[in-house]
Amino acid sequence: MIDEASKSIVVVLPFGTDVTSLVAVFTTTGSVVQAAGAFQISGTTPNDFTNPVVYTVYAADGTSAAYTVTISFGTHIFLRSDAGDFIGQGKDYDYFPGNAQISVNASGALLTVNIRGDEQWWSDFKVPDNMSQLQTGTYAGLKRYPFHDPVQGGLNWSGEGRGCNVLSGWFAIDEVMYENGILKAIALRFEQHCEGGTPALHGRISWTSDDKTVPRGPVYPMPAGLWQPAMGSTPVPAITFICRAIFKIISDRAKHIFTLRTTPRSPSAPQTAIYPCM
Repeated sequence: MIDEASKSIVVVLPFGTDVTSLVAVFTTTGSVVQAAGAFQISGTTPNDFTNPVVYTVYAADGTSAAYTVTISFGTHIFLRSDAGDFIGQGKDYDYFPGNAQISVNASGALLTVNIRGDEQWWSDFKVPDNMSQLQTGTYAGLKRYPFHDPVQGGLNWSGEGRGCNVLSGWFAIDEVMYENGILKAIALRFEQHCEGGTPALHGRISWTSDDKTVPRGPVYPMPAGLWQPAMGSTPVPAITFICRAIFKIISDRAKHIFTLRTTPRSPSAPQTAIYPCM
């Protein structure tokens, strides 16, 4: 996100990303760009973004403009399904709070992650019972939760009407952060195999409670130029239709579900009818 007025740039990355040596890719009409006392080359020069970095752009006439670049951490879930994997059907899936409702909850040694977007997913990640909360580390040799070995832990990723009867896999918690006993952020990777098969579902979860992104709402006022029937093209009204729209925001588009309703004006008026308007 670039705010030209304040000369500030905010880049959102998944929680757990190493920001100590990031390389910026940029275009400029200036002749020279400097940051942290060094000349900058797009796509080449690394910088430590642990704290905001100021990029100064110098024009040929000697004038300059300084942009402050800040790294912010956000929520992002990515799934990659191998060909032949039953759960993911061999596809990739990408979710963030702008295109899906993502629910993350930690209760003792159990983490649950649910997604409602273009698809719906449910998942459980259980560390060994002797742990009172989630800890960094790799948990391997796992079976399906809740039918797992409590000494090792378990996992389960299912959804879209599909689930494993028997599974094997692992998950790794790379970063985890609590505040007063409440989960604030986590970075996790996992791999799951159904029914003893080789194809796997791979996943990467980066979540932080600080990410307040919400899906985009409907556009108001309505855009100009939308289709309207020509004058006189509609039939003489024997029935009055009222079309109400319910907007379900998915990704950056709106899917419209319409219902047509009629209300009789008198005992002799046509009967009330409800029709789908697709």
